[in-house]
Amino acid sequence: MQSAINEIYITKASGQRVVFDSNKLRQSLSRSGATSEQVEVVLQRYRTSSKMECLPRIFTGLLSNG
Repeated sequence: MQSAINEIYITKASGQRVVFDSNKLRQSLSRSGATSEQVEVVLQRYRTSSKMECLPRIFTGLLSNG
């Protein structure tokens, strides 16, 4: 089990706070119509970033470059 310090929490649309899961992000992006290449770009940018705040910028970049 991972330490809570290493876990990143996100707030779902319902308001529920859950631990971030990159596999769920991958599935969500795929369901939304992103290509496998675009999904990998988003996940790579997340992995190399030190802050979760990067995700809104990543999605904006993905949409504008898509």
